[in-house]
Order: sequence, then structure tokens, then C-alpha cells
Amino acid sequence: LTFLAKKLKINFINNSGIATTVGFIIGGITLAIESGEKSGGFRDIASVFTPHLFFLLLLPPIVFEGGYNMRRKKFFANFGAISVLGVFGTMVSAAFVGGLLFMCSKQGLIFELSVVECLLFGSLISATDPVAVLAVFQGKKVDDDLYAILLGESIINDAIAIVLFETLAKFLPERAVTAGDVGLAIGDGFLILFGSVLIGILSALLATLFFRFVDVTKQPHLELALVVIAAMAPFMLAQAAALSGVIATLFNAITMSHYLSRNLSDEAQRFTTSFFSFFGLLSETFVFLYLGIQVLGFPHQYEVSVIIAATILVLIARIINVFPIMSVVNFTRKPHRQINYKQQTVLFWSGLAIAFVLALLIEPVTKNGSVLVSTTLVIVLITTFIFGGTVHSLLSKFGLISEIEHKQFEEDDDDDDVIPVGTKPDSLFVQFDRHYFKPLLVRNYNSSRNSNMNQSLVDKDSIEEENNNLKSIDLELDLDDNDDNDVALREIVK
Repeated sequence: LTFLAKKLKINFINNSGIATTVGFIIGGITLAIESGEKSGGFRDIASVFTPHLFFLLLLPPIVFEGGYNMRRKKFFANFGAISVLGVFGTMVSAAFVGGLLFMCSKQGLIFELSVVECLLFGSLISATDPVAVLAVFQGKKVDDDLYAILLGESIINDAIAIVLFETLAKFLPERAVTAGDVGLAIGDGFLILFGSVLIGILSALLATLFFRFVDVTKQPHLELALVVIAAMAPFMLAQAAALSGVIATLFNAITMSHYLSRNLSDEAQRFTTSFFSFFGLLSETFVFLYLGIQVLGFPHQYEVSVIIAATILVLIARIINVFPIMSVVNFTRKPHRQINYKQQTVLFWSGLAIAFVLALLIEPVTKNGSVLVSTTLVIVLITTFIFGGTVHSLLSKFGLISEIEHKQFEEDDDDDDVIPVGTKPDSLFVQFDRHYFKPLLVRNYNSSRNSNMNQSLVDKDSIEEENNNLKSIDLELDLDDNDDNDVALREIVK
């Protein structure tokens, strides 16, 4: 169905919306067939999919694919903006939604909810995942920085939202919360964050050293199996250590992509990129399929007052998250790299995906869990169909996307080993990485780098020769920079 939609250029519904619609149909059939039954049949089969199963089997491939296949250069070039949006912005959004929702509850404006329930809801609903936006970007010409910020924020944001959720969940079942409890929760949050990052990076470095000194390229099946194990192992290690498997998997993926992938055979490099992309897409599709099934296939407790208040607060929180933060970020950027108002609007127009599965964790352990699950379900559907369905039109109206195929997101980052002539010096970390880390971790790094540098010099000589030829043509034709016709003629000559 997704293929047909792309073929027919149907842009008002995205991949996530199609999967959810199919889930609607399956859920409707289930409701019609088993309406008189309290258990058995398809409901029992669907109930096997639990949040814990999602976190164990579906979430790691989604997170790993995002980190492994991202453009590392653009990610780290925009790391400041991504970190502020993904970390600080998520915390602000969670506190804003949870705090104001509890105030509305205390004033009797909505259904009665406890402070822990409101904060849990604020943390889970702050998990943004612009799947629809990124799907529209694929194969199109768009701004590199905008793409990198969208992708990077969605990954960091999901990880931080899960850490907040798991930290707040420690206050369940509910009890009196003291200032000491809040301090311990904040300390636990930072411990989880940095401990998970450490596990992810160290796991990737150990795996890289193994592939560096143990050549398994002549046994492709073993090579691919070991890569998959190296990709998934940090998630299990972090979860076993009561840390965040999501954050560990993310930094493991980034580190593996930067170092380990260079020790693989060409066949394994191609396969791993395709395999993790396939598995990530499959997992995302299943989540939205299950989301659609949940709407009609299972009973829900809808509280209109909570749904309206929560939807308004989520939209306001996203506005507060994006526009003021990006205005501050722009002060630190040069004019040509600033994120303009149109790009900020696209950042605001990001959908929600992972929130519903997080909400399922609340239901069994809180008094009003079913209300929060139903509210989250409605908000996710709104963002999937309304925001996701209109994003293509928004991008086209703003002139941020064109139909020209552009390979910018599929390029390798191997050229980061060659320093273009005339560019400013790299950061200390990049220089240290180039001279110490990569020679230690990457097999035959120095020889391949010398080959790339020689090719770069050849390309530089060719460019200089072309520029000299263009200057000669300018002199022969006596072109005038102030004459529009002469400027157009020069472009044709180029």
C-alpha cells in the first residue's frame, strides 16, 4: 500500500498513517467477529504484544538504525542544537505538560489525576518521532541541517523521554514524595544517562577492536552474525544494569558506524546498512499497525476533558520547545547556518510515535492508567494523520523540498579523513581521532587515508585546470558581471 501511495503520488497519508489504517480494519473486523466474547480469538493473540516485548524486540532496531545510518558529520555539526532540543527541550515539555495538567485537575477542570500520573504522562507524550517528515525527505533535495536536527532530535528525545519515564515510575505505587526523593530521582537520571552512554561506547569499541585484529571477512555469515550481536548486546547489558538500553544502543550505533564499519568487508557494509534499515522500518510499521488495532479491537476509557486539555498543552509545549530554543541557538550560529522560521515550523510539525507504547506501561500500575492510555492514543492519532498527512504540503509551500533526487543522505563519511585545502582546522577531537583513534581501531587506516589524499590532490588539480579554462573563456568573450545576459552565459559555459 505504501508503494502504491508513492507511485500514485498520494501525499495526504504517510507510511505511518497507512499502517495505522490497516490496523483500524483489522481491529474493526475483530470487534465485529468477537464483540460478544470477553476473551479468546484474535484479542488473545494481540495481547501477547506487551510493552516489555516492544522494548526488548522492536525498540532496539529502531534506535540502532537511526544512529547507525545517520550522517555523522551533520549530526555532530548540529550537536548543540540537537542536544538542547533533545535534552533540555524534552525536560521543559514534560514539566510543562505534567505540571499544568495537574493544576487543571486540582482546579476541577478535568478528570482527577495524581501528580505522579500527570508527570508520567508529560514525560511519555514528550517523546517525538518525526517518522512522517523523514519519510518525505528520503530521495528529495532538502536542507542538510534541517534533516540532521530532525533525525538527531527524535533519537535523543526518545531516549531522554524514556529515562524520565523510568525515573518517575520509581514513585509507583504512589506515596508521599519528599525533597530527598526528588534529589535522588535527579541523581538517578544523570547516573542512568552517563552510565548508558559509557556502556554503549565501550561496547562498540571492544567490538571494533575484535574486528580490527580478527579477520572474519572471508566468512560472511559469521561476520554478519557477529555484527548483529554487537549491535544488540549493549541494550541487554544496560537493561541488566538497571540503566537505559535505548541510550546505550544509540551511542553504540554511532560509534560502530564511525569505527567498526570500516573493518567490515564491502559485502558486510552494504548488508548491515540495508538490514538495519529494513528491521527499523519493519518495527516502526508494526508499532503503528498495533496502534490501529488498539483503537477498535480493545476497550478504552475516554475522558473528553483530559483529551482536550492534554492536546492543547502538548501543542503549546512543542511551540515553547522549538521556537524560543532555536532563537537562542541561532545566536551561536553564523547567518548562513541559522535555522529560519520556516525550518522551525517544520521542527514543530513533528509527529509522535513511541508515546503510545510507553503509555501501556502505566495502565497496570496507576489508578487512572486506562484514561492516560486512551488520551495518548487520541493524541498520537491526531499527530499521525493531521500533522503527518499535511507535512508534504507544508514543506512544498515553504519551498523546503523538491522532486529532484538527491543522494545527500546516503553519502558515506569516509571523506572526513581528507582535509580540504583552504578549510579551517578541525576541532581537537577530530584531529585526535584522525591521528590516534582511527589508526588504532581501523584496519589499514593509514594506507587507505593516503590513497584518499592522493585522489583528493588529483581532483584539486582537475578543478584548478577547469577554473583556469573558465577564466580564459571570460577574457575571450569579454563577459561583464553586471550584465544579466553575460552572467547567464557564464553559467551555461560552466
